[in-house]
Amino acid sequence: MTPYVGIVLFGVAAAALLIPRDPTVLLGLFGFEAMLAFIATHLSVIAQRVRERALARPFVVPFDIRFRGALLPLPAVAGAAATAFIWVFIRDTFFSVVSLASTTGFVTADYEKWQPLAQYILFMLLFMGRCAGSTAGAMKAIRVLLFAKQAVHESFETVRAYAVSTPRINGNPVTRDMMRSVSAFIGLYLLVYVVSVSIVSLTGMNFPTALSAVPTAMGSVGPGLADVGPYDSFLWVHPLAKLVLTFDTRARRLELVTLMIIFTLAHWRR
Repeated sequence: MTPYVGIVLFGVAAAALLIPRDPTVLLGLFGFEAMLAFIATHLSVIAQRVRERALARPFVVPFDIRFRGALLPLPAVAGAAATAFIWVFIRDTFFSVVSLASTTGFVTADYEKWQPLAQYILFMLLFMGRCAGSTAGAMKAIRVLLFAKQAVHESFETVRAYAVSTPRINGNPVTRDMMRSVSAFIGLYLLVYVVSVSIVSLTGMNFPTALSAVPTAMGSVGPGLADVGPYDSFLWVHPLAKLVLTFDTRARRLELVTLMIIFTLAHWRR
């Protein structure tokens, strides 16, 4: 059931916070609530282990530690503590990672002044996206995870030709049809990325800017790097480049594979 009351109330509250035309408070609240959500998720896993010890679980977080007769997941314990630590000491970094990975697009710091390695990590997050089923854009984390597992699997079979192994997610084997679908999606995603970067670059946009402008459009993230960074805008972008970026945004939102079928001859021959 859709919590429409909460959506309306918080929407009105967010609009009221924008009246002073200073989004700093709203951005700070977003970062604080994201931090609380992560801590609450970790603590809920710990609490369930304590209260419902005999509950059958299809997936159990590894690396348990025994505490007063209960097996507590060490990643959840470390995650709750690390999240609180991150919020206190490196809040801007945490906020930027969560904002770009979740394709929210808010920023509280000019991350273009950070070290090149940090900017490279943020650039890779433009492709990641959130979990499957969410409204976030980009490739989605589960597809990236499956693709990485398949790459490791293929490398393992190349080294050991007679070995028999199957990529698994939560202990369940991944079918070849699923891996074929994931590989096809990522291949199509990267193809659209390369073509879009090439077209946008021909309009006069410098190459580093084009490299980040396209994925931030495809993922509906918002800020990118170089001339479309957190403190820049797309107002100066050439009209043709804007059309390409708009197409990338709509293509990913409408599901990339489904939209590409419209441009195939086989679809119109039926």
